[in-house]
Amino acid sequence: MSKAIPTDLTWNCVLGRKETGNQRLDYECRFVIGQKEPKGFALFKSVTEKKGDPHMLRMLGTLYIRGQGTDKDPILGMHYLHKAVDAGSTAALFDIAGCYFSGKCGIEQDWAKSIPYLTKGADAGDADAMYILGNCFLGGMGVDKDPSKAAALFQKAADLGLADACVDLGELYIQGTGVPIDEKKAIPLFQKAADDPKLGWKAQLNLSDFYLYGMEGVSQDVKTGLSYLQKAVKKGDPTGLFRLGRCYDLGVGVEKNVKRAIDLYKRSVEGGCGTAMYGLSEHYLKGYGVPFDPEKAISLLQKSAKMNDRQGLWRLGRCYATGEGVEKDAKKAVELYQRSVGRGCAIAMYDLSEHYMNGEGVTFDPEQAVSLLERASNEGITPAMRKLAKYYKEGIGVDVDLIKALSLLKNAADAGDTQAMMELSGHYVMGEGIPIDMNRAVPLIQRAYEMGNTEAGITLGWGLLMGAYDMKRDVRRAIPILKKAAEESSDAKTMLALCYECGLGVNRDVNKANTLFQEVIDKGYASAIIKVATYLEHGAFHGPKDVTKAYQLYTRAACAGDKSAQASLFELLACCLNAFEAI
Repeated sequence: MSKAIPTDLTWNCVLGRKETGNQRLDYECRFVIGQKEPKGFALFKSVTEKKGDPHMLRMLGTLYIRGQGTDKDPILGMHYLHKAVDAGSTAALFDIAGCYFSGKCGIEQDWAKSIPYLTKGADAGDADAMYILGNCFLGGMGVDKDPSKAAALFQKAADLGLADACVDLGELYIQGTGVPIDEKKAIPLFQKAADDPKLGWKAQLNLSDFYLYGMEGVSQDVKTGLSYLQKAVKKGDPTGLFRLGRCYDLGVGVEKNVKRAIDLYKRSVEGGCGTAMYGLSEHYLKGYGVPFDPEKAISLLQKSAKMNDRQGLWRLGRCYATGEGVEKDAKKAVELYQRSVGRGCAIAMYDLSEHYMNGEGVTFDPEQAVSLLERASNEGITPAMRKLAKYYKEGIGVDVDLIKALSLLKNAADAGDTQAMMELSGHYVMGEGIPIDMNRAVPLIQRAYEMGNTEAGITLGWGLLMGAYDMKRDVRRAIPILKKAAEESSDAKTMLALCYECGLGVNRDVNKANTLFQEVIDKGYASAIIKVATYLEHGAFHGPKDVTKAYQLYTRAACAGDKSAQASLFELLACCLNAFEAI
């Protein structure tokens, strides 16, 4: 997030003639920076010591530290910098701090020694000193870590117009580090820095995210978002190239163009962007837009991981966890996940939790697994919310807490997780932890279906077909929904076969029905036929009972050799026999 702390003294010294009003000061020094000119330097030193001018003392100190115009002498350089401070130079405070901080000026590195000088500089109104001191508090360098003090110092520097501080404070507001999360406060900070010639690209990248995807404090405006992103790209920023490539990859604000996306990823990789290496590797792993090449993908991920890119570390870890492109190695996966988690990758927290819960590549530790899921959930990872909800529902690693489980599912559903919508609807249908409420269940199912969830299509189709879930029966509407779901689901294909067999919403076509049933059986999914038979046998989900049709379906699956169907058929026949004897 923050710019690198200066590792060298970076000021530019210009010597020459200094005038006050109509009077010329009685010195004129001439020497070339980087070349020793004893006469010129001796004259400058003599005049400086005579005048005691703070700016000249500071310059003399920097020349000794750099060895410009004279032999390099860091100790003597620091002596003159201190004299400059005593004479009133606040800039020299920053110079002394830089020497101690970097350890590259011939002075032994000592972060703690830099703090008093940065503090004095900040108190004197030096924005750079405020910013560097803020970074010290943010990273715990030479002082105890204190993000709130860092944020306060960034704010003071930002008020003085320092672009670095504006960008970093904006990102603190996004992350909630040292300040409460407040995206509305981040936007004007980024806008203030957007035109800065050095750091404007970073502010533009943040603003592009706000407008491209819409966040609190700003309405989605894809055109404006792309405009900011393209400005950053024009400056050659590798991260901007990657993000623009992502837009073309996903079709965000532009027409989807995988070829263009890959070209931008490659340019970003050439610029050294570790995240782009991760993005490009995904294409090689899937053979999407490029030839399938797992070796090239792994090579890219290894380079990304070497750069400590959190997404590259996570993705390489998943490759080792699953054996994708490499030999499966749970311990290596855990190591990479841990490094990624250390850099704040929330999806890595989720994956690592699975290893702790299953004891794969690491000692079994359910408490650690739950802790990681809590962190991932707080970062908005909806699969982590669902997994944690399951643990609270079943008492895995935590005490059973249905209220907590339902709260997590609701959060995930509100965030757009269609599987969470289906799981939450199931609680309303079955009355698990909450009263049965079909008026809440059905809209969740409908929303999940509209977002492309196949399970929701099956459920909605069955509800419309049979009047289940207290839906108004609408057979004609059910058919296209089931046809779409049948492309991916044997459950839906079984239901569609039943429609053709009975003429529900379609012309009766026994041959078509038999073909669909056989396809389900041939793929080894006789269980789908049993599931639909069970719905009919028991009138599940407030649907109608049809024992005769259930018997026929059990018979189909039983004749295909399914032992579960044979057992269900035997039980159904036994129930019918008992009912007959009772009569």
